[in-house]
Amino acid sequence: MSILPVQPNFDDGFTPENDIFGRKKLYEQIKNIVSMSSDESIVLGLDDDWGNGKTSFVKMVVGEIVKNESDNINVIYFDAFKNDYQSEPLLAMLASIYSMIDIKTNDASFKENFLKVSKAVALSMLKHTPKAVIGLLSAKLVSSETCDAIKDSVTDALSEPLEKFIEEKIESANKEITEIENFKNVLESIYTTTGKKTLFIIDELDRAKPDFSLGIIEKVKHLFDVKGFCFLLVMNRKQFEETIKVTYGNINTSIYLNKFVHMWLKLPILKSSIGTEVNKNEYSYYSIDIFLKYLDYYIDNDCVKRCLAYMLAKNNLSLREAERCVSLYKLCYSNSIGSNLELFEANAISLLIFVRVKSFDMMTEFLHKKMEADKLKKELNLDSFVNRICTNLIALIDYHYCDDDTLNNIFEKNYMRVNISVVSSLKPIEVNLRDFSNDPEKHKGYTVERWKVHVFEKLSENMDYIELN
Repeated sequence: MSILPVQPNFDDGFTPENDIFGRKKLYEQIKNIVSMSSDESIVLGLDDDWGNGKTSFVKMVVGEIVKNESDNINVIYFDAFKNDYQSEPLLAMLASIYSMIDIKTNDASFKENFLKVSKAVALSMLKHTPKAVIGLLSAKLVSSETCDAIKDSVTDALSEPLEKFIEEKIESANKEITEIENFKNVLESIYTTTGKKTLFIIDELDRAKPDFSLGIIEKVKHLFDVKGFCFLLVMNRKQFEETIKVTYGNINTSIYLNKFVHMWLKLPILKSSIGTEVNKNEYSYYSIDIFLKYLDYYIDNDCVKRCLAYMLAKNNLSLREAERCVSLYKLCYSNSIGSNLELFEANAISLLIFVRVKSFDMMTEFLHKKMEADKLKKELNLDSFVNRICTNLIALIDYHYCDDDTLNNIFEKNYMRVNISVVSSLKPIEVNLRDFSNDPEKHKGYTVERWKVHVFEKLSENMDYIELN
């Protein structure tokens, strides 16, 4: 059994099964921008929070273009985080373009010309960078003989006086400019000879090493700003601005980024609640349905699915948190319990999983009753009776916090001895728990003391040793 959710086949693009969040409309906008951007290069930024599905989205973009738009658009997907083991981003970017050319054309002379100008510009820009020597070899842009020559020049550069190094840089400046122009001309010819734009998607910029990711966007600006090339830079912008500060200090990071990015995009927003002055608890079920579609692939119990979908939507959590909920359910409950659950058990499992994903400390404080019940409800956005799911979850929390005397009075119908609000709160689960407590077969494995079934204590044992990252 796979514990982690199985990734869809993004090669198929925005199929109904893949595009459960309805994001194809953003793809259409990006495609139109690329197609309608005249001849100039354009840089788009896709900014969204971690875990909201940016990578899934751009991989569907790649699949959709390859499947349906390959006659009009070339596409390259580049994972900055996976490539930042290399010392120089230019080499990895050149290798990605070369791979695209190799797949898209059988023109040997064009590939040879691209390789030639790529070597020239890489050698020109990197020959005084010792770490780049290994990178050049790993990118297979130069031969070992050429690399030996570069090693010699690196050694000489390090041993020669600084004045000599500066003199050589000044003398070679014109040559470098010429090599950059030659390189740009060859890149432009991909568009001018084929009529096809190239969309270069660079993902995970906020996760890559700061010097590597900053090197990428600076190369995009200075080397790849050519006709027919469009870039989509994918990041959590707030986090990436922290990366900029690591390198450049406390500068205005927004202004710095906007020097490189022409237009910012966000994934279509999933808003769970609709706030109005008339009714603060008015609720949109759209995002619940979205999470339900996702959870339906992995969780067999209908009550667990609906309960988790409700809490994920109500708390404005992301797809990443949904994935963690799925993993916990599959690992801790699906084999041993499956779909044969009492209603309150399904709700209890959902509540435990969700609280564990939110915070391990919160789960511990809940189990040991160190956090007040009202505070927990507020933290989980369960502080009002808006529907049956919310009502059942509130009842379970109050049941967990109830002392024995209060429970005995409620279940033995001595209502005069207890607060009427507590009686009302437990009403939705009272019959279910009464039947459960009176049936030894049903409560086998649970600790039961008169009317108290230690449901959370038992179910939480499955998660005792699970660590989420």
